[in-house]
Amino acid sequence: MNIQPKHTEPLILSGRDVTAVLGPTNTGKTHLAIERMVAHESGIIGLPLRLLAREVYSRVCE
Repeated sequence: MNIQPKHTEPLILSGRDVTAVLGPTNTGKTHLAIERMVAHESGIIGLPLRLLAREVYSRVCE
């Protein structure tokens, strides 16, 4: 039995200099994080998989 509600959008927690994007699989977390990062002069994104990191790197460098 799953009593947790399903989320269709990621949860965004913002502090002074850090933003955490949290949510289940396939809710657009990576896309949202990339869009927010490239909107600024500089930024950093942490990714759990090397393949995902390469994919994001090529998207950011375009």
